[in-house]
Amino acid sequence: MLVHYGNGDFDKAILFAEKAVQQAASKFGTLDSTHAEYLGDLGFFHYQKDQLERALTNFQQACKIEAQLFGKRHPAYMESLNSLAAAHLRLGDHEQAEALFLELLALEAQNPTLEGYDYTLTPTNLGAFYLEQGAYEKAEAYLKQALELLNHSSTDQMPLL
Repeated sequence: MLVHYGNGDFDKAILFAEKAVQQAASKFGTLDSTHAEYLGDLGFFHYQKDQLERALTNFQQACKIEAQLFGKRHPAYMESLNSLAAAHLRLGDHEQAEALFLELLALEAQNPTLEGYDYTLTPTNLGAFYLEQGAYEKAEAYLKQALELLNHSSTDQMPLL
């Protein structure tokens, strides 16, 4: 699956990801983290091919499974939620994208020390979103937040936020 992605062959990557989703569902059931992970991978490949409705469906399914398994404060759920928000944004559903990015920001604030989690991604995405919308003050605030987080994490090696 990743070999095909690395070669830019998204059609083959999608085929392999679809098989992986089916196999995970058969082996582990549909309420399983492996199944959710493969759904996220499949959504990513659809996203790369600009098959956004399919990507949305995959990301929504992954979010639902991860929320049930781990709760909404888990990094796996939060990463899937970010992907879902990005797909909404790319589809032009700005209101939904903004709502999801803001939900994600609130979840990150409740979980300021998740190991390996990229806390700069959401404020960067929100900053870019608001920049595109012409809301320059909001954009600047979120982009500054992302920069501060990036600077803090690279110099102090302390928990973010």
